[in-house]
Amino acid sequence: MSRRETYDKIPIQGNYYPMPSLAFMQSEGQRFSVHTRQSLGVASPKTDGFEIMLDRRLLRDDGRGLGQGVTDNHPMNIIFHLTFESNVSVTPDLIPNAGPVSPSLFSHRVGAHLN
Repeated sequence: MSRRETYDKIPIQGNYYPMPSLAFMQSEGQRFSVHTRQSLGVASPKTDGFEIMLDRRLLRDDGRGLGQGVTDNHPMNIIFHLTFESNVSVTPDLIPNAGPVSPSLFSHRVGAHLN
């Protein structure tokens, strides 16, 4: 997983990143994870939480590969699994420019249960 930064100089929509199945926050040996089976968008405008975008609507093509506006109105059944883990390794997050952080085995099992 890649660590994402929030930039104050760009609008909020520029700080949303893809969340294919998992987003998490961790510090001091504790990790809070949100699992889902749908791809959604996630942002962390404040240091103590994050926002998950459930749906988006575009009137015209945004020039990012879709080729059309998103105007469908289909109901979605979105299921979230929230996990809180203790005693996880925090070393990669505390080192600037560290490599990717891996989900725990428990987190992998929760994700497998959703799919």
